Amino acid sequence: MALLQWVCECSKRDEYLDNWKEDEVIENSLFGTEDDRPTQIPTQAQSLVEGSRLMMVSEFKPPTDVDYLQELLAIQQQGPRNIGFFGTRNMGFMHQELIEILSYAMVITNNHIFTSGASGTNAAVIRGALRAEKPEFLTVILPQSLKKQPPESQELLSKVRGNLIS
Repeated sequence: MALLQWVCECSKRDEYLDNWKEDEVIENSLFGTEDDRPTQIPTQAQSLVEGSRLMMVSEFKPPTDVDYLQELLAIQQQGPRNIGFFGTRNMGFMHQELIEILSYAMVITNNHIFTSGASGTNAAVIRGALRAEKPEFLTVILPQSLKKQPPESQELLSKVRGNLIS
């Protein structure tokens, strides 16, 4: 009896595997094998019609350290540039310090920086550029006159010499 039950279970399993292979063959004939087709996210209509089982999403792979270093090397080898810094007024202290350091590094390597007079990102850019003591490489473009800026921005902008455009 046990032998008969085992044979039945094996035949059911084989039947299931055969059906699974047929599904795979049908899918490959419709869409090609994974090597033949690029990974795509289906449209909304495709997911409604075909269902979500065919949905393939590629896994995010962050760039390697080598890629970052190559980009930094390319930036340094091309000489000074004109760089615009834009950002948010609402940001944490640590992010402001990082932007300030980046701005400082850009100015001491003779890159010209453009920013506005708002608080947050732009204030951090101005502080970093002023710390580099090369005011000729900083241009602050104000959307309105200096008198209409908030008091904390006016105090910082009073230290900017020369390239203050309003």
